[in-house]
Amino acid sequence: MNSIQKAMADSDRSYSAAKAAVSNATQAMLADGPSGVEVARTDLSQASEQLNHFRGWVYSSVRAIAQRIAGQPIHVGRPKGSSKVRTKGFQDADPIESHELLELLADPNDLMVSWSLMYVTVASLELTGRQLWWITEVGGRQQILPIPTSWIVGFDGSTKITAFRVRPPKVGVSFPIPAEECVYFHYPDPSDPKGATSPLQAVAGAVDSDEAIESSRSQMFRRGIFPSHAVRVGKNPHPDNPTRPRLTGSQQRQIISAIKKRYAGYHNSGEPLILDGLIEEVITLSRSPQEMDYLSSEKSTKERITQAFGTNPIILGQIEGVNRASSTEADRHFIEETINPKVRLLSEVLTEWIGKPHGVVVWIEPCVPHDSDMQHKWAETLAKHGVITAHELRRLSPFNLEENKAFDGILVGGRNMRTTNPIEAGLREMMLDVQASVHADSLLGELKNERFVIPSRNGNGRG
Repeated sequence: MNSIQKAMADSDRSYSAAKAAVSNATQAMLADGPSGVEVARTDLSQASEQLNHFRGWVYSSVRAIAQRIAGQPIHVGRPKGSSKVRTKGFQDADPIESHELLELLADPNDLMVSWSLMYVTVASLELTGRQLWWITEVGGRQQILPIPTSWIVGFDGSTKITAFRVRPPKVGVSFPIPAEECVYFHYPDPSDPKGATSPLQAVAGAVDSDEAIESSRSQMFRRGIFPSHAVRVGKNPHPDNPTRPRLTGSQQRQIISAIKKRYAGYHNSGEPLILDGLIEEVITLSRSPQEMDYLSSEKSTKERITQAFGTNPIILGQIEGVNRASSTEADRHFIEETINPKVRLLSEVLTEWIGKPHGVVVWIEPCVPHDSDMQHKWAETLAKHGVITAHELRRLSPFNLEENKAFDGILVGGRNMRTTNPIEAGLREMMLDVQASVHADSLLGELKNERFVIPSRNGNGRG
């Protein structure tokens, strides 16, 4: 090793050591929260980068989850039989039709509606593992302001969170938001009570690979050259100067135009190409860029990403090779294994942070898989036993039937119970009329064949 190579090696080692020292110091500073409490794997500094990955298969998976949850109704209710509010008491609560929390959630702020608030909340949870709501007065009314996770720089408090430290972009200092004014959603981290995990972080390697494949493919198409054929022009036939002519741009365009005019198009498929003194050879080139096994790599990374988020190809919109059974099962699995557990988490957080101070339970209505065949069977079963009203049966139909007061309080079906269904009542009345008419005709026929005996005063009758 000469002196120059040794100097370069020493320089590289010095640079690596300095980089490691700076990295360790930075990590040590980030490991301490504003109050000196270690936040360990909270990785708040990564939130901005995580939010930037909302594209590709990550976007497809997050969109499917966020849209499904955002479309579910939100309810507020009071616990039955006890004044104590429990985060798991959703089934034991009496729904309240009108409440200030319902109004706040229906119109959270001046920029959003209820759907958009829940959409960004779920999307942030999937990408960063966190979402913070700040409930504060703006413009004379209470509003819910969703704080991007990239704005959160730390927490205050030792045994519990008492405040959240927030620093918006282009603001040099952070400020605290009291915890009692907030709603804090997060996916828990088993290794850190204050930490959070996200599906995106769990499959970060596959996400990086997928984006690298997409970027490489895009660059290849952007920078690549993809002619379908090469035309070799003949050499100068003069024996003293057998060189290939160097064509001008105009001459090249003329030759290309002549060849396309004569041979281009499907109607010229199979036509022989004449090679003469001008055109010596036509060479077929590759019709596509080098794939570098992109198809196999993309499939592998797609599966890893979508499975980490709990989605499947059918939920993401794939319809090729899909039938009713597979579609129904995919939807059921998606709802039971992915959507409803998250709905439960959101409901418990809403009850814990904003429900308890008002003495109410707040929950998001769980999703139900849509199966038209199963819905039809249930409607038949309920009607058979007479435990469904006409209004309920009309709502189950796909015809958007409007409410009709004529069906108020009317049960449908049921053999062993009294029913006031107007159709069944009309049919029963018709049958009774027919039976009565038949019986009357039979009785009259019997009377015609008999002689009536009229009793006399002395007891003797005469015919």
